[in-house]
Amino acid sequence: MTERDGVYRLVGADGSPYSQKLRAVLRYKQLPFEWVPQIQLGGADKMWAQFPRLKVRVIPVLVRPDGTYGNDSTPLIRDVDAAHAPRRVLPEDPAACFLADVVEDLCDEWMTKVMFYGRFCSATDAKFGAAWQIRQAVLPKGAGAAGRAAQEKLAAGFAARQRGRMEFVGCEDGAVMVHSLKVCCEALEANADAGHPFLFGAAPTQADFALYGQMRQWINDPMPQRLVQEYPAAWGWVLRVEDLSGYDPSATAGGFLITPGAARLLAFARDAYLPFLVANAAALDAAAPGAKPRVAVPILGGAHTHRQPAFGYQRRCLRVLQRAHGALTPTERARVEAWVPAAALGAPPPAKL
Repeated sequence: MTERDGVYRLVGADGSPYSQKLRAVLRYKQLPFEWVPQIQLGGADKMWAQFPRLKVRVIPVLVRPDGTYGNDSTPLIRDVDAAHAPRRVLPEDPAACFLADVVEDLCDEWMTKVMFYGRFCSATDAKFGAAWQIRQAVLPKGAGAAGRAAQEKLAAGFAARQRGRMEFVGCEDGAVMVHSLKVCCEALEANADAGHPFLFGAAPTQADFALYGQMRQWINDPMPQRLVQEYPAAWGWVLRVEDLSGYDPSATAGGFLITPGAARLLAFARDAYLPFLVANAAALDAAAPGAKPRVAVPILGGAHTHRQPAFGYQRRCLRVLQRAHGALTPTERARVEAWVPAAALGAPPPAKL
């Protein structure tokens, strides 16, 4: 992809929560960028040939104005925020940033299970969840019925593969997935009633954009869409966060604070997500080489047992949070203890990721 002065290029998909998360950040920071739907770049081989230095083929891919590129929305947001100081996303106070990091990670790694469940939980939902993404590709003129049939076959295969990954993703327990969705919606409803525009006060943080990315998918897909419709303020919040380019955070009084909604999500992280991360890391650490360990961990005060194959990337997520907590001063750790107890993060991490 060619360079263009000062302009970013974001390669992603409407069905990707992380693409939506990063796109919303670029809009909020008022940075010029081009949105390049992955589907218009042709097949996978053709697309990824443009990014040979990527170790993992996942979207979004952000191409910087100097032509360098990367993927993984979390570090990309940090890079962009450091390069463009106005309209900061990450709180400058380390304790505040740590709490926002915890909620961001909760949304990126746990609430995406909810997204996956909602999109593929039944054959009917999976058929639509695959088809609307595949059918975004405009058929060439003259393709006719054969072109449509080819797209339908591609969508059917995609739906079947994703339905087969429910256990791997860790979203087979529909009751927990629905509860998780409602926790997020209730958090936003509570904030709306209390007059808080964002999770941590007057300005959006990485936590808001991570939650937005997942919820933007929930209101796309029929099954979770029906649930979110019970929470009109939450639905409205999603549409508002989609484009905050015209929002002026300085016009609203108040700095970083733990809103009722943030408190609800931090409590859920403490009671469900962090126990899973700790158990996941322990299973991987104890596994023999070549083994495929599984996780079975009580969550939500023992009300449920979460089960899934252990996942290496989520061990890395825990290590990052542990190191961020360890980098806080004693005073800063005391400030976050009520929301994220040190014990909830498990044992200190090893020296390297």
